[in-house]
Amino acid sequence: MGGSQDLTASFFWLVAFFAGPLVLMPAALMSRYHLIVLTQGSDALRLLSRPDKTRFIVFGMMAAAAIAALVWSSLMIERRDGLILGTLPVRGRTVVLGKLVALTIYIFSIAAAMHAVSAALYGLILSEQAATWRLALLGPFAHFLAAVMACAFVFLCVTSAHGLALVLTGPAAFRRISTVLQMLLVAAVIVSFAHVGRVIDGVAAFNEPGHIAAPAPWLLLTPPVWFLGLEEWILGGVDPVFTRLAATALIAFAAVAAITVLTYAAAYRRIMVRVVETPEDGGRAGFISTATDWIARRISRTPARRASAQFFFISVGRVERLRFVLAAALGVIAAWLVPALVALTSHGQEPTTATTFGLSYASLALVIAGVRIAISMPADLRAAWIVPIIDAPGRVLRSGLWRALYVACVAPIVVGFVCLHAWLWDWRMAAQHAIVMTAVGALLVELSLWHFDDLPHRRPWRPEHASLRVWWPAYLAGFVVLTHALPQLEWAARDTRAGTGTIAIAILAAAACLRFFHDRPYPTPSFDVETFVETAHVLRLE
Repeated sequence: MGGSQDLTASFFWLVAFFAGPLVLMPAALMSRYHLIVLTQGSDALRLLSRPDKTRFIVFGMMAAAAIAALVWSSLMIERRDGLILGTLPVRGRTVVLGKLVALTIYIFSIAAAMHAVSAALYGLILSEQAATWRLALLGPFAHFLAAVMACAFVFLCVTSAHGLALVLTGPAAFRRISTVLQMLLVAAVIVSFAHVGRVIDGVAAFNEPGHIAAPAPWLLLTPPVWFLGLEEWILGGVDPVFTRLAATALIAFAAVAAITVLTYAAAYRRIMVRVVETPEDGGRAGFISTATDWIARRISRTPARRASAQFFFISVGRVERLRFVLAAALGVIAAWLVPALVALTSHGQEPTTATTFGLSYASLALVIAGVRIAISMPADLRAAWIVPIIDAPGRVLRSGLWRALYVACVAPIVVGFVCLHAWLWDWRMAAQHAIVMTAVGALLVELSLWHFDDLPHRRPWRPEHASLRVWWPAYLAGFVVLTHALPQLEWAARDTRAGTGTIAIAILAAAACLRFFHDRPYPTPSFDVETFVETAHVLRLE
C-alpha cells in the first residue's frame, strides 16, 4: 500500500489504539466491583466507580482530539469546497447545511463506534451490582451518552476554534496559522495524557465512602469531570455539585455547537468571495514561502540540489499528511519543552543539564525524527516518474535535502537555545553549547538520511523499513545517551574551551564516519512506479 491507503490504515489503527483499552477495561474491573459490593455495598460501588468512569471519558476525549488533528482540514469548509461546490447550481444555505449534517454524522459515528461496546459492557457490569432498578436500566445509557457527548465536545471545540480563526483572520491568513493550531492540538493531547492520573486521583479524593469532601477547585474546570457530572445527573440521586457539573457540560456543549454552526455560515461566505476574487496564493507569496525560496536558492548553485530542497519545502507546505506529521513532531516538542521551561522560570529552580542541555538535544532529535518521517511519506506518487526522466544523481539530491534539513531544523533550534542559555548564564556558555549543538545536529541529520539517496516524498511510505521491532533498544539507548549522558559530559567540560571543542570534534568525526560508510555502495531499495501508479496511456500518431 502507499499514499492515502497507508493513512487510512493509520487512521483505523489510531481509533483501535484508543478503543481497545476501553473494551478491555470493563472485564478487568468486573471482579473488583463484585468484591466491593460484597464488602462495602452497592452505594460504595457507585462512589468508587466514578474514577473509572472518568478514565473512560478522558481516554475517549483524547482519542477524539487525536483523530481531529489527523483529519484537521476535513472538519471545516475550505477553498477546495468553494472551487467544486461554488460552480454548482446549489444555494449556499444548502451547502452549509449539508456540510453540517455530514460533520454531525462523522463526529457521532466515531464517538459511538469507540464507546458502543465498552459502554454496553461497563453498563451491564454496573447494572448487575446496582442497588435500584433505575440505576440498572439507566446505567448503560447514561455512560454511553456522557462518553459520546464528551468526544463530540472535543470535535466541536476543534471546529469552533477552526471556524473562529478562519472568520477572524480570513482564508489567506488562516492557511499560515493552521499548522500552528494543529501543533497546539497535538501538544494538548500529549499534555492531557500526562495529567490523566492527576484528574482521576482528584475524582477519587472526593468520592471515598464515608468521607465527604468538596472537590478541588481546579477539578471543576476540567471537561471530563463535567461529563462525569452529566452521567451521574442522568442516573439521579446525586449531590448538588454533580448537578452544577452537568449544567456546565450542557452549556459548554451548546456553546461550541452554536459557534460551529455560525462560523460555518460565515466562513462559507468568505471562502466563496475569496475563490472568485483572488487566486489560491492570494496574489502574493507569504513570509514562509519567501523564506523557504530564499533558503533553497542559497543552499547551492547546483540546480539538482536546489530542486531537492525546494521540493521538500513545497511538499511540507502543501500536502496535508506531511503537515500533520510536522505538527505532531512540533507538538511533542512543545509538550516536552514548555512545562520544563515554565517550571524553571516560575519556581526559581537552579538550571541543570536535564532541563537545559538535555532539552536542547531532545528538541533536535524529535524534530529531525518527525521531519524524517515526513520525508519518507509520498507527496504524489503519480509524479514519481520525473526523477528517472531528469536523471539527477542521487547523492546530489541527498546533498540538497541534507542542507535543507540542517538550515530549516537544526539552525532555528540552535539559535533559540543560544538565547535561552545566554539568559540563564552568559554568552560564553551559550556559544560553547551552540558549538556542540551544531555538531550534534550534523550527526543527527546524517543518521536520519542513512542510505537515502533520492528526491524526498517520492516513494511509498514503508514504516517497516525502520525496523522498530529490532532496533528500538538502540533508538532508546541513543536517545538516553543524547539527553542524559552527553549533557552531563558537556556540563563537566564547561569551564574549558578545549573540553567543549574536543566533544564537538568527536561528534563531527562520528558524523564524518557515517558519511564515509554511507558513500560506500549499498543495495538500492527496489521501487517500481508502475506497481503503485496506473500506467500512462501513450497516444501513437504514426
